[in-house]
Amino acid sequence: MTALLDLQDLSVRYAARRSLLGGGAPRPAVDGVSLRIEPGRTFGLVGESGSGKSTIGRAILRLVDTSEGAIVFDGQDIADFGRRSPLSYRRAVQVVFQNPTTALNASWSIEDILLEPIRMHRKLPSSAEESRLVDQLLDQVGMSGYHRKRYPWELSGGQCQRIAIARALASQPRLIVCDEPVSALDVSTQSQVINLLEDLQEELGVAYLFIAHDLAVVRHISDEVGVMYSGRLLETGPAEEVYTAPAHPYTRMLLAAIPIPDPDAQRERRRLRRELRTAQKTVQNAAQQDVRPDAQEPAAPAADPRAEAGCPFQSRCPLVMPVCRTVMPPMRPTAGGGHVACHAHEPMTNGVPLDDR
Repeated sequence: MTALLDLQDLSVRYAARRSLLGGGAPRPAVDGVSLRIEPGRTFGLVGESGSGKSTIGRAILRLVDTSEGAIVFDGQDIADFGRRSPLSYRRAVQVVFQNPTTALNASWSIEDILLEPIRMHRKLPSSAEESRLVDQLLDQVGMSGYHRKRYPWELSGGQCQRIAIARALASQPRLIVCDEPVSALDVSTQSQVINLLEDLQEELGVAYLFIAHDLAVVRHISDEVGVMYSGRLLETGPAEEVYTAPAHPYTRMLLAAIPIPDPDAQRERRRLRRELRTAQKTVQNAAQQDVRPDAQEPAAPAADPRAEAGCPFQSRCPLVMPVCRTVMPPMRPTAGGGHVACHAHEPMTNGVPLDDR
């Protein structure tokens, strides 16, 4: 299937802060990321804060400039648009931001918030049809028609996020960038919003780039998952495969951090963490000597992993090898149909290690 969105070796660099000694070299927020989103599918992008995942969303929305690579939407490189995005692109690509209360204009009624994109993108012939469309959008996101005269500050966080989703749907988009859309909500509301997004995708066929730091949430909604660290994409693959059989040590770390509703299992985790913390010094000493450590717990990260040569995860990885310090590992296929950037991973061809063919 032809990709709706295709990122090709995308890099975004931000200018360093100026100081009395002058400005430094631009720092990469995103470095050589490639991914594809097919029509009607969800690609989940997960990683720690500062990993660059939100910068990718902003680059797709043309809120930041790209340094290298290409963003191809529906077969066209969006760099060809010039400085201003055409109305057709703004209609086709919408966004749902993280904080629902600040994403909406507090001085506008819900009706006015929804009418703005309707009038810009739909060009309906009468106000009566515009009013019917407002009611339809509210119904699609599970809100009653009487909310149209209310204001964002009169609604709960979950209700505000539903309005933000309705506003995104008003232009009939083909892709919605969901930038941590549930992280500011409580757990029960999170599940309601996730279920709503899934229902809307099934009904309308819209594609999502779903950005989050919680791998459990991403697993629930995504078809494909990408794991980012320090501006790099370290692992991609089918959501269930990445969750059940992670190929990268960093992905395994993220999964290990997910709480388990089992007191005995949690106690066992705490015991292992205490033992593994003792091994951190071994990892750090081995890293200084370029020796592969036997410890299982990663050491503390470097002050600026992006400034290091080789793999950005090297200072935290329990499987680090000398080659990791000088060579960035290429993306290698995994048995589950994904790809991983790790020197310790054996390249796979149709599920068979290359060395065993």
